[in-house]
Amino acid sequence: DSEAFAASAERLDINAGVAGAIHACCSNSSEAQQAIHAAKWLPSLATVLQANPGHMSLHEAGLGIVRAMSRTDEQRAEVSRLEFVSMAVRAMRHFGTASASILKDACAVIGNLATDADIRERLGSSGVIQEVVAALAATQDRKVAKLALGALANLASSEGNRHAMALVGTPAVLLVAARKFMSNEHFLEYAILAISHVALNSECNKQLVDLGGVEALLAFLQDHGEDLQVVSKCLVALGRVLRLSGPTELDLVACAGCTGTINGVTLLVDAMKAHMYDEEVVVEASHLLSSLCELPGAPEALMVAAPETCLKALKVHQTDQAVKDALVEFLSALPLEE
Repeated sequence: DSEAFAASAERLDINAGVAGAIHACCSNSSEAQQAIHAAKWLPSLATVLQANPGHMSLHEAGLGIVRAMSRTDEQRAEVSRLEFVSMAVRAMRHFGTASASILKDACAVIGNLATDADIRERLGSSGVIQEVVAALAATQDRKVAKLALGALANLASSEGNRHAMALVGTPAVLLVAARKFMSNEHFLEYAILAISHVALNSECNKQLVDLGGVEALLAFLQDHGEDLQVVSKCLVALGRVLRLSGPTELDLVACAGCTGTINGVTLLVDAMKAHMYDEEVVVEASHLLSSLCELPGAPEALMVAAPETCLKALKVHQTDQAVKDALVEFLSALPLEE
């Protein structure tokens, strides 16, 4: 029996080695990926992974292959049909603390599959949200966190999934991750995108507000004001948070957490000034400034801080109707000068 066990273990190690070699070949080669797909090899991989849930190196190589093979519509359909998602979830639970490689590839597979609307809905009911959120909460590995955020952002494109995220406290985990890695602009983009998507759900939105999400987004805007992608995503996220919030949150944006000031207004105007040629930044900043006009006394303060920059933006975007409409909507809400 011991000899049989040793022989079986040796065969598994050989399988893992073969899978590792295939992984190395197909990771960045579309030709290798096409060859694997044409050879109908993935069902064999699924069978071996399903039959050997305790072999870590086999799963590391196997999920790496599945990650590479989930980048086109046809590949994603096959990966979903062969139930690699359930194997990825099982591997995250079993090996997550021991293998960052498994966490990275499992999150990447889930994120790739979640770009498909039909698959995205099915993923939400398969337990992947809880596992990805848990991985993000526990990891100190920036690459794991980035891929987990990407998966959550894609999953959160579905309202049903956003509801499931609210139930497991996803907004808190997103905010902690964003603050943990906020010095890295590229990482922060992923975090803000995920926050922006979950903010469309009323319960997630409430959790974000209660946990200081507005203040966090304003801090990101202040600290990374020169980074176009961070600024743009922050403005979109703030707009989505405010859409489901009330006067208290509007006031918080206006003063940026410093009562009695217009620091938040200054941040929005500075963002528009720094990225005046970007349509999305100008539109989103204008919408936010328009929202602030609802606050008592705000139009007068806005009249001092914003018109000069907005008029310059109007000149830049004379041929862009959507930008012009957003700017005019804001400017027309300001009091007339006597």
